[in-house]
Amino acid sequence: AGDPEKAEWAYREALKANSGYDEIYYNLAVVQKRAGKLKEAASALETSVFINPLAPQVYQALAEVYIALSSSELSAAAAKGAGAFSAAVKIFPGDANLWNMLGYFYGLQNDLPKAKAAYARGLRADPENRMVAANLSGVAAKMRLPSSDPDLQWQARYAEAAGGLSGGDIKKAVKSADLLLAGDPSNGKLTMLKAKLLFQAGDIDGAEKLLSDLLERDPADNSVRYGLAVIYEKKGDYARAGAVWKTFLEVEPGNSAVAARLKALPAVSGAYRPG
Repeated sequence: AGDPEKAEWAYREALKANSGYDEIYYNLAVVQKRAGKLKEAASALETSVFINPLAPQVYQALAEVYIALSSSELSAAAAKGAGAFSAAVKIFPGDANLWNMLGYFYGLQNDLPKAKAAYARGLRADPENRMVAANLSGVAAKMRLPSSDPDLQWQARYAEAAGGLSGGDIKKAVKSADLLLAGDPSNGKLTMLKAKLLFQAGDIDGAEKLLSDLLERDPADNSVRYGLAVIYEKKGDYARAGAVWKTFLEVEPGNSAVAARLKALPAVSGAYRPG
């Protein structure tokens, strides 16, 4: 209703009934931020994340509040930010944005080696995250690191591998992907990249094997499921493609593009047909 003062009062009253309810502190912080009470909002979010460290949206909100502080206040909050996000990445090691914020707060403390290490971990978690990549390059430049630095080499090798998807040397790209995977065999993003490269190179069976293994590891990953269904369509195995598209829609029932692909499958014996 546009009345943050009354909303703040109501949330404070709610805390009297249940002072250990993390969502109340989160909601309190939201209205305090809207009212310009940034220090109070930061305190409420710090309490929320202390009670429940398993809510990634609270870390995001905390970062936004810290960044909105004045330069003097932000400098003082840098240590708190580094502490909060060093804990966050232990809980969510695959979240590149959390690693990015950790690197940012280390940077505010002028701890460039720790900032660089955080950005490097974030890039490995999500190699396509341009902000993390730019921040890693930026802090490496400040440190005057040579191109032989292991993290910069990793970044360059990934770029070489990903370049195979956009007209680069496909054999060289696959080799680069193999080198990356040799150092991090459980990295799903690298495995997905290699699967795409193999598909583009015409090794459909190799791509299928990689994607099948990935889906077994994480049955909820619809991006992997999508690639697998495309492979089955490519091989003319419309029954299996239909089954995979059906499962995809069970996870994402509102995906109209996938629903259209499922409906367009040739009618073959054993293939899933809608309706």
